[in-house]
Amino acid sequence: MRQPLIRAALWLAALCTPAAFAVPVNIAYTTMVTSNSGEATDGVVPPGTALSVTVRVDSESLLSGDFLAASGSAETAGAATLSLPIDRAGSGVLIAVPGASARVYSFIGTGPEFPADGDPPSADIWQWTSANLYLPPTDDLNVLLALTLQDINELIAAFGSMQAMTFTHSPHQNMFEFERARAQSLYSFSIELAEVPEPPLPALLALALAAAAFATRRAASAPLMLSLALAAGAAQAAYEGPTVAPRLFFTDLPSGPGRGGQDDLGAFVTIYGEGFGSTRGGSRVTIGGAEVARYVLWGEDNAVARGLDMIVVQPGPAAQSGDIVVTVNGLRSNPLPFTLRDGSIYFVNPAAANANDANPGSFAQPWRSIYRPRALMQPGDIVYLQGGTQTTLDPGNPSWDAILILDADSAASGTAERPIAYIGYPGQRPLFNNPAARRGILLMTAEPARDHYVLANLAFTQVQSALPITGTGHRIVGNHFHDGGFSDSGTIGVNGPSSAIRILGNLLDRNGQAGEKLHHGIYLGGFGHNRDIELGWNQIRDQRGGRAVQLFGHLDGDRIDDIRIHDNRITGAELNNVLLGGSDASTEVLGTVQLVNNVIAGAGEAGLRIDDPDGRVTIEHNTFAGNGIRGIDGAVQLHLRRAGAGRITLRNNILAAAAGQGGVLLEAGTGAGAFAAARPNLHAGVAGCPAWEPGCALADPQFVDATAGDYRLRAASPARDAGAAGGSVRDHAGLVRGAAPDLGAHEHTVFDAAAFALLADCLFGWAERQYPGLLAPAGAPSLTHDPYRYRHYPAQRVYVGASAADGQVLLLAPSTGGAISSVGALSGWLATAGCVGR
Repeated sequence: MRQPLIRAALWLAALCTPAAFAVPVNIAYTTMVTSNSGEATDGVVPPGTALSVTVRVDSESLLSGDFLAASGSAETAGAATLSLPIDRAGSGVLIAVPGASARVYSFIGTGPEFPADGDPPSADIWQWTSANLYLPPTDDLNVLLALTLQDINELIAAFGSMQAMTFTHSPHQNMFEFERARAQSLYSFSIELAEVPEPPLPALLALALAAAAFATRRAASAPLMLSLALAAGAAQAAYEGPTVAPRLFFTDLPSGPGRGGQDDLGAFVTIYGEGFGSTRGGSRVTIGGAEVARYVLWGEDNAVARGLDMIVVQPGPAAQSGDIVVTVNGLRSNPLPFTLRDGSIYFVNPAAANANDANPGSFAQPWRSIYRPRALMQPGDIVYLQGGTQTTLDPGNPSWDAILILDADSAASGTAERPIAYIGYPGQRPLFNNPAARRGILLMTAEPARDHYVLANLAFTQVQSALPITGTGHRIVGNHFHDGGFSDSGTIGVNGPSSAIRILGNLLDRNGQAGEKLHHGIYLGGFGHNRDIELGWNQIRDQRGGRAVQLFGHLDGDRIDDIRIHDNRITGAELNNVLLGGSDASTEVLGTVQLVNNVIAGAGEAGLRIDDPDGRVTIEHNTFAGNGIRGIDGAVQLHLRRAGAGRITLRNNILAAAAGQGGVLLEAGTGAGAFAAARPNLHAGVAGCPAWEPGCALADPQFVDATAGDYRLRAASPARDAGAAGGSVRDHAGLVRGAAPDLGAHEHTVFDAAAFALLADCLFGWAERQYPGLLAPAGAPSLTHDPYRYRHYPAQRVYVGASAADGQVLLLAPSTGGAISSVGALSGWLATAGCVGR
């Protein structure tokens, strides 16, 4: 029989006096539920059937945690019985405490009715929800648990609105095991009561609605205990609380209008970074010191690549040129420059009923095709593409087999101050998809090349070469390239002459064809000079055929110089994750290349291969892990095939080999003299330190979870504080490194509880002075239960607290109806109280 197994946790605790909390208990019990009408008809329990459960737990068993089973007999001493009708399939575990004024709370769930074949539904189609609740003590501590099939809407109506948390269940966890013996119409259940620590004031309002309503009916002197459901595994690395400021990495647009466009509020500006929080609350964005006019999107881990945080705003007419600053929990981010300027804003919406290329291209009257904008757009203009799938080959020049061509014959060029932008509308990324297309968007045909284009928030699939570009000043930002790239030009291909190219925050996923070694992800391919090119914050995974990133020359005199590859996550390429150097011609191609803060893992061959004696390469604060899966070229993390004397700097890295893999391979003719500096680094999975780094750190780096791809450091990692100062100031997540930095891409950080406590206490002291009638007597002790800090005023029946989890200030008082309420963002209150500046 298939058995849906449900983990149900109901927490019970006794509250004795205002100064002391009773120890929560951990008990187990079983119940038997029997139908009063015999076997269910056709395997479905009919409406009107009464089910009853009787369970008695005496006070000694409750406090000691002893196991006690009851057969369901109403004759059991001290037992009670509750019967409820069945209106529809569903379930409720109802808890009644004799003598308490609030009698029933519930564990509720929904699912389909049982099928006629007698088996309960399989686990994968059931959705269950639960609410956790602390109950005050009763005189005799007897607890009645009644389990019945009960309509959920009736439960909510009868016992008060209770939002719930969703959780999953899996087989063989031995919790809330459901079995039905059809012949006997017998239902049996097993439930575990889990022990949890004393909780503080919560931010989970769903639980507060139930618990606070119960508690306010108790004696005024009894302090409230509420449940806290926050998972914090021992292996977690950094906990970022409100004392860690948000970090800004880049924007899609470096400049744009503050007027025009949708609702005359200007361009949509997308800001990428970390530490924004899942919801805005009282956080704010300013440009040039003025708050933006509209918040369009605000999220955590919502960007397409690397799980970055992303915000979309419209500046509005009050904004002015200056720095973009994001303030969260009273802490200001680093600034990013932004220039307010004029320019037209257009819209393409193929799905709009009134879309027509004869329209003015406004939000209300959009264009239908992506070919209309290029005929009108001038430097500084932006067009937003509102969803849709683009499959047509460009009718302006079909011989190029491209979906969209932007060249001298068809489109204007932007300028550094006024780029031209093709951007997916927020939340409506358009898709370029045509297996017959050799190119998606082509920016490298007729001379002179088009310059200063922004291509952002677009998606490409099944296109041979999604984005081949030439020119100056292009920004390729926040795009998704997947299941394409069947060309030797690369999924993103940059050919010379090109300069000032920014490829930021893109996701390249499963591109190329297995076994085709010329299919690469990002390909810098010579054909002239390629210089000042930045590859940052991208995620490239599972590149098939070739390399995730390759720099390679084709003609004599090709030069690839001033290349910055940083803060990327590059994993799972069929060959190397990164290859620097090599040429079809007779001259070397590399100038200076920096690789900083990258995670480079799981490549089929060496994670990084260098093949150019002229290249001056800095490899700093990277994490190499598990590269060399195919066992080729030594199955190493770093392969120096050709490198000139004193040309390679290797410091502050982690090189972690898996079983059967190696660390660093120096081919014949490339010796230790290639290193200008080669320490400190941590080497793992190898027999000893390399000859060129005697006394190296040779140990397990203690990643949080390398199997799951989490290469952050545990607290006990030997890589902590083992680095040399003077390198990259910020880590892979934008966190500031310490004076003695950690090795690898990630700096281990911990939540600064002391700093948070100072901020919260400053606010509480100010609040006591401002609201003496509510928060009295002043000077109440502050209590901490991570991530909360709070104060309790028993005489007033008031709690006030601050949450580091969601950045809210919370209040429970008679004026809130006994419910916990957010009274605003911590950032705003801290500023009001003068505890921290906005």
